[in-house]
Amino acid sequence: MENTLNYEFRDKLLLEQALRHSSAKSDNAGSNERLEFLGDSLLGMVISEMLYRQFPEMQEGDLSLIKSEVVSRLVLAQEAKKIELHQWIQVGKGFKEKANVPDSILANVLEALFGAIYLDGGLEPLKIIIIRLFSDKIAEIVAREHEVNYKAALQHYTQKELGLMPVYQVVKETGPRHEPVFTVTVRIEDKEYGPGKGKTKKEAEQSAALIALQEFGKTN
Repeated sequence: MENTLNYEFRDKLLLEQALRHSSAKSDNAGSNERLEFLGDSLLGMVISEMLYRQFPEMQEGDLSLIKSEVVSRLVLAQEAKKIELHQWIQVGKGFKEKANVPDSILANVLEALFGAIYLDGGLEPLKIIIIRLFSDKIAEIVAREHEVNYKAALQHYTQKELGLMPVYQVVKETGPRHEPVFTVTVRIEDKEYGPGKGKTKKEAEQSAALIALQEFGKTN
């Protein structure tokens, strides 16, 4: 666990407690719930600072939306799986296999781990670990939010200037079932724009919307 995090605990008992789910606690050993409480707050603070510093042009509402997704149970569980946290979690006998530990528990244990690192080594090593774990996810979310704006921007323009809604159509789907490529056009009045391509229909629609915006001269 310490090698994966690139952090060595001075107090090994803190690490053990962070990895101990409430289902595995005993009279002699408490669970990680208090550390989870602390880690949740610390994660929110570090992510907030990351977003504040990285995106000075963003308004509070956009920052809040990104933060809420980054610190969600789903994303925490994904990051916990990347570092194979389930291998070290202490759970009760009700769990037959550690590999099947629910995402909610993985997320909670990761937060408890953050709390333990803070108590053991302070804020700076914790920030380094959180930045390493979540930087790619933040970049992915921000990129997706910018893509969403292409459709929103096109709709805003066509409604305001033309009194029309863009109409998207999937014209082709290629590739294997597990890795399809969608081709989409967008029709505005009697003109078709695109095509846009993507791994999902939504991604292809964003691409088509961007092409239309470029033809209207509404992008930089």
